[in-house]
Amino acid sequence: MAFFKWFAKIDQAQLEGPVDRQAPLEPFDYDALRPSGFFSKRLSGDTAFLFKTLLPAVLRLLQNIHPNPHLRFLNFAIVTRDADVRQVLGDGDAFGVPYGPEMNLLGNGTTFALGQDGPEHLRLNKIMREVIHPEQDIKLIVAQTESKLVAINAAD
Repeated sequence: MAFFKWFAKIDQAQLEGPVDRQAPLEPFDYDALRPSGFFSKRLSGDTAFLFKTLLPAVLRLLQNIHPNPHLRFLNFAIVTRDADVRQVLGDGDAFGVPYGPEMNLLGNGTTFALGQDGPEHLRLNKIMREVIHPEQDIKLIVAQTESKLVAINAAD
């Protein structure tokens, strides 16, 4: 059976004891994430093509032919219809909270919106939506950045 999450690794790390938080962390290397070598770069490009072009077409076809295929040998299901997705996301008892263990670990035993479900999640989500307005915030950031760039350009 395949597993697509790393809960077992988190559980094992917790059994091994607390992490030494005083030890300095190595700097994160973004370049290490880039594919290297001909075949890796080719695979990366092919994967991007699959996700951007082929996958949406396959999911649209599945919505009409077989909306929720279950790959039992992988313990994996694909949910393609809006009502079914909402049902899955609303049933934390059956499907679990995707980021629950990670958020609990990061929060040192407490959690926040990504790690919660049910009424508490809805309450926090409402608070965040009252404060954060993505379209307005993005327009403001773009306007501020544009002003800075114009000022820099004018100074040159």
